[in-house]
Amino acid sequence: MVDRDLRVKTFSYTDEALDELEAALSHERLSTYLDAAGRYRASAIRLHAWNTAVSSAFYGPLQGLELALRNAMHRRLAERYGPACYDHPGAGLDRGAVVRIAGARSELARDGRGDDTPRVVEFSTDYNASPRGVTNFNVLPRAPTELGATLEFRF
Repeated sequence: MVDRDLRVKTFSYTDEALDELEAALSHERLSTYLDAAGRYRASAIRLHAWNTAVSSAFYGPLQGLELALRNAMHRRLAERYGPACYDHPGAGLDRGAVVRIAGARSELARDGRGDDTPRVVEFSTDYNASPRGVTNFNVLPRAPTELGATLEFRF
């Protein structure tokens, strides 16, 4: 059942509330929003809240993309280089990927879990988002290009 009588509570952006919000978020973080909002702090805070909501809306689809891409790359590498594909020199792994894979293997061993390749790829992917709008998804940064190893999204 959908509640069609939704109401948004208004929030009073007093100078005291704005000071506290700015201190909590940091002036440095808000500076981009202040510039975009013509230096009006209440508008900058609203813009920050809007950005958070939009970012949240992307989380689910990006998580699905991350899973699909990670699994597709694992399948392609395993088809080409076999079950020990992450140890194969032809896989084209750079130093960062090798370090992440070693870390994943250590974490799995510490937790008493198997060191099978699907678990390693799950723990060795690197996903990060920037508040400035560039999202990088690095799985195997220097893997052969025909495997589609690196994606960059610009919003």
